[in-house]
Amino acid sequence: VADLDSDDWAAPERLARQRRALQEDPDADLCICNAQLEDGRGRPIVQMFDHKGYVAPTSLEAMFQAAWAAPSTWMLRTETAKALPFDTATRYQEDVEFLYRLQWGGHRVVTIDDVLVHYQADDPPEGETRMSENRRDMDAYWAQVHASNWERLSPEQRAGIHRPPHVHRRFAKHYLRQGDYRRAEPHCRAWWLSRPHRARPLLHWLTCLARRGGGKRNAET
Repeated sequence: VADLDSDDWAAPERLARQRRALQEDPDADLCICNAQLEDGRGRPIVQMFDHKGYVAPTSLEAMFQAAWAAPSTWMLRTETAKALPFDTATRYQEDVEFLYRLQWGGHRVVTIDDVLVHYQADDPPEGETRMSENRRDMDAYWAQVHASNWERLSPEQRAGIHRPPHVHRRFAKHYLRQGDYRRAEPHCRAWWLSRPHRARPLLHWLTCLARRGGGKRNAET
């Protein structure tokens, strides 16, 4: 099963290359190829594997580091697709939710470095509505998916997983928008420690320290 969004296009050899990669690695269930990210006029922005902060979703630890891959670059074994269908209750970030379940199930992921898909990452010239307009909702679903999976880990497992600064920054902004200063505080602190010379994360952290007493009493996620 190969995905392709309606505004993306694939190289003619895409299907054959990914199928061959899965044939050569019988233990792999998902093959991800590289993609050229383009704006709405087809002008190249950056290749997906070279995107700043990109982490391939090849392990559970990688998922907690905000791993991702555009679904248009996927080829999945049919039996795996049937066993792990998309969660229709997940409005946004259903691909991230799926990748978590894939990794919890111990399924292998292989990658192809060559660009076999051209992915439209920016607004189309016709001005059609894009999901970027729903960024806040998308971030909320992203935080929900990651937090629910994080809670499945034992304290020992959590201690062995390093979450990069941009992950803490996204959580911090998400909880700050909710006014949940208790949950935001550790993420703001981690964000500030990674950027000690920037004022914004420090101000956010100090705000959390001052106001978290009135926030929700939740454990750090």
